[in-house]
Amino acid sequence: MEPTPPGPGVVGTSSLVPTPPGTSGGVGHTADTAAPEDPEATLMRGFLAAFPLVFTERVLAGKPVDAFVWHQSRPTPTLDHAPNPDVIYAIGLVDLRAEPAVLHTTDLFDRYWSMQVSDLFVESVAYVGTRETGGAGGDHVIVPPGYQGYLPPGVPVIEATSTRMVVLGRIHVRDDDDVPNVLALQPGYSLSTLSAWRGQTGPTMPEAPPVRGPQHETATNGVAFWDELGDILLATTPRVEEQPLFDALLPYGIGPGLHPSEQITDPDLLDRLERITVDGLADIVAETDSYRHWIPELHAGRFDGDLLHRAAWCSDGWVTQEPVEAVYVRSELYDGASPHVLRMEASQLPPAEAFWSISVYGEDSHPIANPQERYSVQSTDPTLIFGPKGGVEIRFAPTWPGGPPDNWLPVDATRRYNVFLRAYIPGDSVLDGTWQPPPIELLPPP
Repeated sequence: MEPTPPGPGVVGTSSLVPTPPGTSGGVGHTADTAAPEDPEATLMRGFLAAFPLVFTERVLAGKPVDAFVWHQSRPTPTLDHAPNPDVIYAIGLVDLRAEPAVLHTTDLFDRYWSMQVSDLFVESVAYVGTRETGGAGGDHVIVPPGYQGYLPPGVPVIEATSTRMVVLGRIHVRDDDDVPNVLALQPGYSLSTLSAWRGQTGPTMPEAPPVRGPQHETATNGVAFWDELGDILLATTPRVEEQPLFDALLPYGIGPGLHPSEQITDPDLLDRLERITVDGLADIVAETDSYRHWIPELHAGRFDGDLLHRAAWCSDGWVTQEPVEAVYVRSELYDGASPHVLRMEASQLPPAEAFWSISVYGEDSHPIANPQERYSVQSTDPTLIFGPKGGVEIRFAPTWPGGPPDNWLPVDATRRYNVFLRAYIPGDSVLDGTWQPPPIELLPPP
């Protein structure tokens, strides 16, 4: 039920201190239930919980419902933030408000692939693919929370955590010449409504909420961020465990269908709502530094109530893999004018059942343009040269630094860059923190 917009008598006084169910965490950045909080902490926690939802809605703007949109090439320096050159992506928006959806996949055993079901809060829910199903395909029904309707016999069920979800497909692409092979596989994967899957006419699809800008500008619109959230909450329900966070926002005029910028008359409260978005964005940017220290990130995909960490990952790369599926390691920034090297002995190679890769990105998180059009190396590359004892050196330099040419990743001498290691289906030593990558070091002059 849509709540009645509060009038000036409800949110028109800056002295109002509501007592909704509070949450704890010291600085208002986790979702654990505890004692009531002060307004600033309540609003900040609500902002951090809502940020991925608004960000994701902007990512999905204009995309078809219950259908995949596939990338048709590997990333280039002009593509999206921190694009992944190891896989060809599919993005699918699933709307479960009218009925369940069906995810169809096909058998694929000779290369890594996954279909990751996530909610719009970028919390991973389920997988189908190389690791989860051994590469076997089939149909899976995705149902909304609390669904009690018809289910086709014998078809596995994925229980969604919200009324609208996203499915991210990933198929391993080995190099540019391999792209046509991946494109030929794409028709084997599809999304549809349950009615369409059964060959029936289904109910009318509800309208999507309006979108107010590109994802990289999320929350830069001040109080209008909360208006945008109000529109989105009419279509997308919060995760059950986070519903109290959103309930706690109602006394401030924030909720499904509410537009604080139009309905709140108290200038002090409007100023506070504006300030929360500014301070919250600053916290998110600062948090991205927490995983740029060449340490495996083992707390992504499912964030266990860490709202700030989740918002940072969303801002920095959107939906990310669970560690059991893929682990990411991101370095600090290096000076492009100074050649560096990553030396890995055979015993130091990333334990990965599928494969591992090394990529470089500029300070803006885009691939670095270079005449060789080389942005990454993969352990499956036939041209990657390993030493006689099984180790490998990857060199980063603006010009060829010597050594095997295909072990060189070009960088820009005038820009800083960082290194991104990805391990797909990582081994136990990665997941338990035993394995750590060797350091990236300055390359001595020849």
